[in-house]
Amino acid sequence: MEIIKYQSDSGNGDLSSGKPMNRNTPFIEVLQKAYETRAQLIVLTPPYRKKPGAWYIKGRADKYSHDDVKLRIEKNIEHGDYISRTCYLIKYMD
Repeated sequence: MEIIKYQSDSGNGDLSSGKPMNRNTPFIEVLQKAYETRAQLIVLTPPYRKKPGAWYIKGRADKYSHDDVKLRIEKNIEHGDYISRTCYLIKYMD
């Protein structure tokens, strides 16, 4: 498994309709959940107004290619979109 950290996101409400996880959940637990579903992306959103921020697991590997997700993130970085979010792009080796 390879994980690359970015200061952006693939988009709003894209790649999944997954439920958010509490932002206080340890990263290793979020990563385990992502691995179980073969998700391509983990996103941490910041607190905003009265919302505390959250972890999101997005992009199942059987629905989206690694390169497609990476391209979305890099395009958003180029345009300065979603820069308050942190995401972790996961590439599975098996």
